[in-house]
Amino acid sequence: MLKTIVIDDEEIIREGLLNSINWNEFGYDIVGQASDGEEAIELIQEVRPDVIITDIRMPFMNGLELIEFIKPMLPNAFIVVLSGHDEFHYAQKALQLGVYDFILKPFDLDYFMKLLMKIKYDYTLQRKSSKAIINEDVYTIQTRLFGDIIFNKVDSETIEKRCIENNLLEIKDKFFLIVIIQLDNYNVIIEDCSFDEIAELQKKFSEEINDAINNVEEVFLIEGNSGNCILCFTGTDKRILKSNVIEVSNRLMTQFKSKQNNTVTIAYSEAIHTLSSLAIAYRQALESLNHRYVLGYGNIIDYENINNQSNQTMSFNYPQINYNKDIFVSIIKSGNTDDVISYIDNLFFNIVDHGHNSPLFIMMFISSIYVDIISLLNSMELSVNDVFSNPAEIYKTLTSPQTITETKDILKDVTIKVNSFIASKKSIKTNIYILKAKEYIDKNYAMQDLTLQKVAEHVNMGVCYFSSIFKKEIGEPFINYLTNVRINRAKELFETTDCKAYEIAYLVGYNNPTYFSTLFKKITGISPTQYKNQN
Repeated sequence: MLKTIVIDDEEIIREGLLNSINWNEFGYDIVGQASDGEEAIELIQEVRPDVIITDIRMPFMNGLELIEFIKPMLPNAFIVVLSGHDEFHYAQKALQLGVYDFILKPFDLDYFMKLLMKIKYDYTLQRKSSKAIINEDVYTIQTRLFGDIIFNKVDSETIEKRCIENNLLEIKDKFFLIVIIQLDNYNVIIEDCSFDEIAELQKKFSEEINDAINNVEEVFLIEGNSGNCILCFTGTDKRILKSNVIEVSNRLMTQFKSKQNNTVTIAYSEAIHTLSSLAIAYRQALESLNHRYVLGYGNIIDYENINNQSNQTMSFNYPQINYNKDIFVSIIKSGNTDDVISYIDNLFFNIVDHGHNSPLFIMMFISSIYVDIISLLNSMELSVNDVFSNPAEIYKTLTSPQTITETKDILKDVTIKVNSFIASKKSIKTNIYILKAKEYIDKNYAMQDLTLQKVAEHVNMGVCYFSSIFKKEIGEPFINYLTNVRINRAKELFETTDCKAYEIAYLVGYNNPTYFSTLFKKITGISPTQYKNQN
């Protein structure tokens, strides 16, 4: 039975439609009816119907607006639009939105019953097709799931649900390992390319990798961008899984060396045993990939080796010169250039003071700092390529033989550039948050319980932090801004309506007319009554 709802603001139309057809005989189950768009949305979210029959004109939300809202939620639902208006643009818009049919009132009942039979037939075909896709294309379903987990598009509850729906519960007991294949010097390669040429380059890159893994079992290709591709290896034995990754990595490296003028870097994570931890494995692979700026291009980089070396180096040497990664990163994120310069000056003073100013030590230390900077950018969903056109050249300059003062100055320049870049990104992000907050206030000023906390929650920020940046960006505290919005709206209402002062007080968000009058006079210099008389 197809779950069906009818939406029309005229009860007589709804009842007539529901009573004139034996719906069960046609295979339909009427699970609800609604008189307007808002009521319909609640009903649709609750029952998730297969068939929706809706009028085009209704209070609060018309039929076209309703379809735009629900289509992403129920992409496979069959929607029939009823209209009393023979206007082409209505039908055109409805068909663009993907409705099944557009019928003018009054409609022929025989035609409508034939339409119901056609929907039933197409629904049956759709179900058969969906089952066939599930049976035939398990690889695509798994690949999409792995990609969504890697890029944090799904939570653990959704992962569980999708595994159950697609009969993939057995993959939860496997080991997983993420590999990133990166085309080196990608930014230089695409410098003079058109958009289509870049897309073609990425496509060919993905195809070559796909050909190389064609006969390998349990490896899934997740197409990336910016000249990289991601492979997700799965298996029941951790050692065999790692062995397969090494074998495929060596094969890919040989293949690209023989075919390409440009090298590739291959980086992979450690093996993990939790499906929901694929995002962590991806970050490990990214962290490994960052070391290509230190180790050089054209290498295969194992996260476990890099991690062990980093831990040994940091624990043995860097505490002696008071270098702390977390402090350094927080200073860069703060956006304060003076603090960056002071911290680096202090580091290099300690290097000399402790006798660690050998070229080898400085090269190791600078390499570590450069990787920390790249990791910071990655953690903020940014890339070192966003800041520098040629990151490898920057690293080469940093670690080239030169005086310790020259190295310090170059490190300052690099760090300050990253510092400024992050600050500019923060500024843009802050402006977006404040703009979103202002829009919310301007639309909801009439809410009597509109508070600082409610607006902060709307823009997903802490109350104290939001209050601080709001005042900084707007130039006045939140409550002053809200009061001015309300008073300006009240002035408009005094000028354009015959509403009483106490009525306008309620309309702009005040439940106490006396308090409203006091505020109004304080801001404008005259009472509400005087203002209305003057205007």
